Amino acid sequence: MATFLGRKLSPLYKGEIGNRFNTCIEGTRIKHTMGPVSLKMYDKFGLILRIETTVNDVSFFPHYRTVEQRDGRTVTHWARMTKSIYSLPALREALQAAKRRYLEFLSTLDDPRPGIDRLRRVSEPVRETNDRIRD
Repeated sequence: MATFLGRKLSPLYKGEIGNRFNTCIEGTRIKHTMGPVSLKMYDKFGLILRIETTVNDVSFFPHYRTVEQRDGRTVTHWARMTKSIYSLPALREALQAAKRRYLEFLSTLDDPRPGIDRLRRVSEPVRETNDRIRD
């Protein structure tokens, strides 16, 4: 989850990280959470795949911005994102990058169905004239 959000997981991280899998009538949902950020994947009726990110605290993400110091100077450096309209483009960029990394990860997964079919074919008993042949 940390790599999708562009973070490195360190032993000093004190937030909560988790995954949930839910199935309901409309479809299935996989939800990955890291602190105040969650990345969800919905399978609507087996037809539509939807990926969504939600953020409860935007200060989770750093971005390069102008910061006013206590002595009145303005300095541009990496700082925590603030909850303002000026942070929306940077927040959009961070969340889109997380979704892009998640989709790239999903595209590397192999489809297990051919292997499952082969395993099923090999593991089924062979019958000749109603007699089962042992392996």
